[in-house]
Amino acid sequence: MAEPARIAALASGGGSNFQALVDHFNASEASDASEAPAAHGAPAATEASAAPETSAAAEAIGRIVGVIASREDAGVLERARRADVAAAVIPTGPNGTPQAGGRGASREGETRGIVHQPNGAPPADGAEARRAHGESDSTAEADFLLETLAQWRTEIVVLAGYMKLVPERVVGAYWGRIVNIHPALLPAFGGKGMYGGRVHRAVIDSGVRITGATVHFVDEAYDEGAVICQWPVPVFANDTPSAVAERVLAVEHRLLPAGVQALAEGAVRMGPDRRAHWSREWFGIDAFTGWQE
Repeated sequence: MAEPARIAALASGGGSNFQALVDHFNASEASDASEAPAAHGAPAATEASAAPETSAAAEAIGRIVGVIASREDAGVLERARRADVAAAVIPTGPNGTPQAGGRGASREGETRGIVHQPNGAPPADGAEARRAHGESDSTAEADFLLETLAQWRTEIVVLAGYMKLVPERVVGAYWGRIVNIHPALLPAFGGKGMYGGRVHRAVIDSGVRITGATVHFVDEAYDEGAVICQWPVPVFANDTPSAVAERVLAVEHRLLPAGVQALAEGAVRMGPDRRAHWSREWFGIDAFTGWQE
């Protein structure tokens, strides 16, 4: 039997989507991390207890091996410690710019010093840049991400509430193996600056009555990669952004593990045409029944 795919997450906030992944893929070893505090400035979130029941089959398909946070105060780091999952923080200089070196939490939650020169051969830097989108590729940040992911022998990368543009070298190195969850039905309400409450406020202001969540492949721009799966969420007449956010987040906790599992087991792949191609209809209606009351 093939070994489970090694899955790493990138996150910036409280980490409830990371928790949903841990609950789905690492259930037999995960401790209860659902009481981790939210990241500084992050809104309260529906917890990942809404995630689907995890079977032994899911654990045989994939395993969460680490998480990289973009901020030292991200709540996802406490979730990782409680779940006994390796963690690291992207190092920044005094002015907030990425720099070489950094601190990472071991599986026991202890500081393990510099996470910049992992043992073994350095990772390949991926395919050459495909397109420029007006933002520079940070060499130090890309180096840190690639080397840390290589140290964990990562095969799939999941953006679970990651608020930064992933460097092109990282996208190239994991082309077709890096996915994101977005709190709207892309291509609507996506792009640079569209995250969190901004998305839900834009949804309400637009007057649409349906929003949702999208799992998609990551390319060189914000929210433009091929859609893997989506699920709709109603918008009611007197909704607030926070009410919509809570409803959408409950779906995210179901949809993200399902999409990642589909990628890990080979049910979906990125084609040369930059579109998602399914080898079989992995999602049946029964997979979504009962998600929302």
